[in-house]
Amino acid sequence: LFPGRAGVLEEEAWVVGVEGAPKAPPVRLTMTLPLLRQGRQIVMMVTGEAKKEAVFETLLGENDVSRYPLQGIEGGEGEVRWLLDEGAAALLLNSS
Repeated sequence: LFPGRAGVLEEEAWVVGVEGAPKAPPVRLTMTLPLLRQGRQIVMMVTGEAKKEAVFETLLGENDVSRYPLQGIEGGEGEVRWLLDEGAAALLLNSS
């Protein structure tokens, strides 16, 4: 799922095509939130300090699924687990 792309707001299809993805390959398929919410066990693994703002906003920021697609993962029937290294969790560690 890429922020700002139509697939983030998809409500029915489980997979959508992406053109012009910000990371290679530029043309690909991506799973959508309806499919991801079907999981019994959803594990999000994030590493690196470059992701710390996105992790913080996803977990504690205002709800804006178009900017932070993983905010939409909640509400399914499965359990969501976050695995973060120290860099990705840096802002969370400083917010308590």
